[in-house]
Amino acid sequence: MKESPSVLSNDKASNRRGPAFLWLVAALGWAIWVIAIGTETDPRANWLTNMLSDKILHAGSFAIGGMLWIHSLRKVGDIASGLASLLGGLICLAFGVLLEVLQRRIPGREADPNDLVADLVGIVAAMGLYLLASWVSVRNRASQAGMERT
Repeated sequence: MKESPSVLSNDKASNRRGPAFLWLVAALGWAIWVIAIGTETDPRANWLTNMLSDKILHAGSFAIGGMLWIHSLRKVGDIASGLASLLGGLICLAFGVLLEVLQRRIPGREADPNDLVADLVGIVAAMGLYLLASWVSVRNRASQAGMERT
């Protein structure tokens, strides 16, 4: 007995939700990691901070977070790349602002506006890279579809 198309399409949708959910878990994991690192009372004790410049660490971690949030929003919300980039960037920026506010209240830490600038550099880089990758992907699919028609 053949399955109806609606059952098959539901299976495809549920198969996509699984990996999409994992992207969201990864983005939330990034958020927990950033808050844990950003609220340590002695950041000099952190091996990652000792290995990299503070600003490079900020830009790099927020670029990774930006990619994770953008991609998870794209997959879970099934929204356009541009909107996902904007929302993912805003979520990451909110985490950056939250960290700087929290650091003002933590003994041994201080808020640094330059950290927020480095966060923003990473976020903008993530947004740009994601939009570029989406554009290339769309062009490749259009090119392949054109080749299949001929």
